[in-house]
Amino acid sequence: MKILIVDDSKAMQAIVRRSLKACGYGGCDTQLASDGVEALAIIKQWQPDIVLSDWYMPKMTGLELLQAVKEQGIKVKIGFVTSETAKVKLKQALAAGAEFVLSKPFEDEALHQAMLPLLDENDDGDTEVVKASASACLSQEIQDRILLPRVNAIDTVFNAFSVKELLLEAVPGSAFHGRWLPCFLAMFVDGAKKVRAVAVIDFAGLVVLGAGMDGLEDAQTHEIIKKKSVPKAMMANVNQVFKVLGASMVEQKTGCCLTLQSVNFAAKSMPKLEKMFNKPNSERVDVELAVLGYGQGYLTLVCS
Repeated sequence: MKILIVDDSKAMQAIVRRSLKACGYGGCDTQLASDGVEALAIIKQWQPDIVLSDWYMPKMTGLELLQAVKEQGIKVKIGFVTSETAKVKLKQALAAGAEFVLSKPFEDEALHQAMLPLLDENDDGDTEVVKASASACLSQEIQDRILLPRVNAIDTVFNAFSVKELLLEAVPGSAFHGRWLPCFLAMFVDGAKKVRAVAVIDFAGLVVLGAGMDGLEDAQTHEIIKKKSVPKAMMANVNQVFKVLGASMVEQKTGCCLTLQSVNFAAKSMPKLEKMFNKPNSERVDVELAVLGYGQGYLTLVCS
């Protein structure tokens, strides 16, 4: 089976390709395109079975690509992997003939479920082999997976404790960078006391969270960030938030929630810390958190 990935972001191309491999589609032939014009040329020449396309791209959008394919009578299944969430746009894509619309960021399992109906419709002799491989590969991964909370769930927990309004927004995952230091590591364990997830929050992020809970003035917050010294009372409050956050992290296999083991200060980088930031999007949640007047910080949740 042949799959074409269309996205103007090289990083997102890599993420989709990696997700396909994680879902068991690693044996499929894949090609990449950076916009609709390039994709249309590849579709005509290479004749892929499935196209996974972004929506907004230069030269030709994903929707325009879909419309061009339909107008020219080219038989290929096109699904969208996009940050577009407006209902009117999603209806427009489905009405134009899109097989599915998957929102970024997405989990491997979500892509797998979106792909399965397309495999059922494919009469290719390799289809059953691909499908079996994908299901077998994903099933063990799912059993061992920790379900991390989505950004809206984190938002609910944080703002339940905060006097100030905390603004949370999902951001693209990236490799570890020195700007994260110093930071704090919250360790979450399962019933066997094994670390299964880690929350990494930079210094500014922790102070923004803690100051929001205490309702501090802007100047007080900036002074704490400048001095790089967190008051004990603020640290205790943040610990309480992370304890509640642990209840939103669930073992797929047992259905049990994780519990907070500890929150530790990290002044310098270490191999394990850098390795955590290499996790794929399916095993992490990256968030920017801010309070107007305070500034912003960053939080990353990763499966251990």
